[in-house]
Parts: sequence; C-alpha cells; structure tokens
Amino acid sequence: MLMKMNRIDIYLRRIFLFVTLILTMGVGKVWADTWDGTVPSTANVSKAECNKIGITGSGTQADPYIISTAKQFAYFASKMNGNTAWWKLKGNIVLDLNGDNYVWTYGQNNWTFKGHFDGGGHTVSNYTITPITNKANGLFGTVKGNNATTGRAEIKNLKIDDVTINTTTDLGSTTYIGSLIGNVSQYVDLKNVQIIDVDNNKTTVSITLDNLTGNCYIGGLIGAFQKNSTIENCTANIPVVTVKGEGSTIAGTCYIGGVIGYFTGASSTEVSKIDKPTSGSTNGLTVSSSSVTVHKILSSWYIGSAIGRINNYSDINYVTIANPTLIYKAVGSPNNALYLGTLTGHLQGNAGSSTVTPVSTPVKNIKITGTSNITIGTGSEEIKNVKAGIVGQATTNVDIDNWNIATSNITAKGSLTTSTDYFGGVIGQVSSAKSTADTDIQTKINNVTLTKSTISVTGDVVKESYIGSIFGRIEGYAGDATNKPKRTIIPDE
Repeated sequence: MLMKMNRIDIYLRRIFLFVTLILTMGVGKVWADTWDGTVPSTANVSKAECNKIGITGSGTQADPYIISTAKQFAYFASKMNGNTAWWKLKGNIVLDLNGDNYVWTYGQNNWTFKGHFDGGGHTVSNYTITPITNKANGLFGTVKGNNATTGRAEIKNLKIDDVTINTTTDLGSTTYIGSLIGNVSQYVDLKNVQIIDVDNNKTTVSITLDNLTGNCYIGGLIGAFQKNSTIENCTANIPVVTVKGEGSTIAGTCYIGGVIGYFTGASSTEVSKIDKPTSGSTNGLTVSSSSVTVHKILSSWYIGSAIGRINNYSDINYVTIANPTLIYKAVGSPNNALYLGTLTGHLQGNAGSSTVTPVSTPVKNIKITGTSNITIGTGSEEIKNVKAGIVGQATTNVDIDNWNIATSNITAKGSLTTSTDYFGGVIGQVSSAKSTADTDIQTKINNVTLTKSTISVTGDVVKESYIGSIFGRIEGYAGDATNKPKRTIIPDE
C-alpha cells in the first residue's frame, strides 16, 4: 500500500510540475492576461504614475517599465505618442473582449512611438484594426527614431497572432496599414519579431477599395519600412493579404506585400537593411506560406508575396521564403504597369548623375523553397502591362547574388494582347536606366540557381510578349546625347 501511495504521490507531483511549467513559460495562449476593455487614467508617463497601476520599473534601459497585464498594455498604447522610454512584456497579452477580437484604435491616431519595446518572447494577440484614411494603422501606428545613433527606436522579441485588418472605407492621400506597424518612418530596429499561427487563426489583411486617390502602403506585418531602419531575424508565418479594388476611382499607387508593402532607404548614408544577426540566426527575414490576392487595378501597383517594392538605398540579405502564392484577378486595363513578384514586385537601385555617385541595391543570399506560384487573371480577361517573376522587374543599378530557387510557376489565365508583358521564372524584366553618371555598369546578376520553371498562358498571345524560363527580357541602355550607355551584366558561370 505504501509503495502504491508513493507512486501516486510521484505522479501527482509530475502533473503539478508539468502544469506549472506550461503556465510559467506561457506556451501558446495557455497563460495570458485578457483585457476587460478599460484603460487606467493617469497623468503623463512617469515612474510614479506607472507604479500606481502596477507597472513596475523606471523606464530606463537598465530598469524598463514591466507590463504584466492587458490593461497595462492598453495604458502603454494610450501613452505611446512621443514616448522614448524602455518597456518590456512579462507575459502574453490577449486583446479580446467576450470572445471577440478588440478593435484596436490606439495605433491609428498618427501617434509616433519613439522608444524601446521588448516583447520578452511573449505574444500580443486577438485584435482587429479598421484602417482610417490618411493615417498610419497598426498595433503601433508610426515608429520613428530621433536620430541614427543614440536616438534609435526599437521593437524586439515580440510575437503577434490572430490579427484581422478589415475595411471597406475609401482611402485617400497617404495611408499605411500593417498588423504590427503602419509606418516605420526612420531609425528603427526590428529584431526577432514574429507573426505566429498558434491556433490556425491566420493573420489576415482584407481591404476593399471603392475609391483610392492617394498612395497606399499595405503589409501583413508592416505597411512601409523607411530611412536607415533594420530588420534582423524576423519571421512571418502564413500572412494572408487580400485587396479588392471595387470602385471606378482607383487612381493612387498601392504597394502591397505579404510582409512589407514598401521598403526603402533615404540616401547613401541612410540605407535600410534586412540582414541576419552577427550570431545565432542564419536569416534576416523568414516567410512561410504567404498568400497575397489582389482584384482589379486602374493604376501602377507593386505587389509581392513578401515585399511589394524594394526601392533605392536598400540592402537585402538572407531572406528565405517558403511556398509563396500571389494571385492577381481581373487584370482589365491598368493605366500603367503592374509588377508582381513572390519576393518583390519591383526592385530598384539609384542611377546617380554626373554629380551624384550611383548607389546599387544589393539583394543577396535569397532562398525560395517549395514552389513559388503566381496566377494572373481568371480566364476571360486581356492581360496587359504585367511584369511577373520571383521579381517582376529589376532595374537601375541592382546587384543580385547567390539566389537559390526551387520551383517557379507562373500561370496567365487570359490572352496577352500587348508587347509589354514580361514573364520570367526568376525576373520578368531586367533593365538599366538612363543616367549621366560615368559608370557604365548598372545591373549585375551573379550565382542564381533555379531548379524548375513552368510558365503557361491559357489564352492567345496576340502580340509580341517576353517569356523566359529564367528571364523574360534583359536589356541595358544605349545612351543618348546627354546620358551615358549602361550595361546589364550577367557573367557566364
């Protein structure tokens, strides 16, 4: 009998320790504080005011404010505008009320967070964003550092899950939309930030545009990422982005990405970067099964399963994308080109001039695993002005090196009726642009491996189109009386 009791006691102790371990670690959403919808009212942020509502710490780098509950997180959000303090999560935060995702509005008041936020490896989940036009919309609306050295802003070690962004509101002027940040403005470092998918509640962005009269930046994680900002060891699992252009006034330009809508630096000394950390992770950005679906356009749109557009003064390193999907329906007759890519729709460097040294955009150590799938049209439309591939178009001083692509598929369901369609298993169109700069080499491509490529057109090819298993078209620039000739270099290796 004593032996049996001892065994029972051992089993009970093991169960107790196991449950305690789960609650302590905060696995999934087992141990998370849920919000009741109220926000503490205090004066401006200070140690004394924070301590009144249970937020410990003093807001310094050595002693950050510690957020333990969802109510305290809501307080932080209500005070984030202009805040430069250090904050840290102690546990998971669930922002739902009575089982429904809370409609989060703190990150869409054109407020700017300038401080440091450490998620501590914890998750903020279950919130909904209804974007407002001419605003930055996200868990954080705008994040902005004060300067490039001692005044950088930072978000790190944070996970987000079960986020829904949904609107049918007309968008005008300039609007930024992302589940984490609407607009990374300048001097921001993102480290070890993740979109996760614990309960198959995919992070989704669903937007219906009846009228769009200005630029729109839409990303599953971040709308726009700008000016001397960095990404290290960030992950996006199964982001789903759907944008429908339903109205007749779709006159603005949209940048749409499964992870980031628009990525850019500001100058040769203000370069934005994606790169792996100096130790630990082997990736700067990892994307798993991103899905982007877009309906109908009337203007230039840049669409990528990972990044909508990578612009001047960018430096992209160590990106891995698994099984990306991009679907474009109802092509119609866009006024300008449509750029589609499972890495990025459009990739561009800086051409320079006779007085400004050109600055290339390096995109290196890119891996596409599984199958990259792009589908264009539904079968009845004419397909016009479309550039599609892993990159839709690479132009103007781009430096590509060490890409490894497993399988690239492009399916065009419709007829090609213009001579401005470019489809390539790797890049739809590779080109160099006119410039008065003296250098004669603009675009370089090295060490690209593609295992399998399939491109199919179900309709008629009415006019000359450019279709290739690797590149749709490669061209340089011949020069003229003012501008120098420019070469596109692809070494014979």
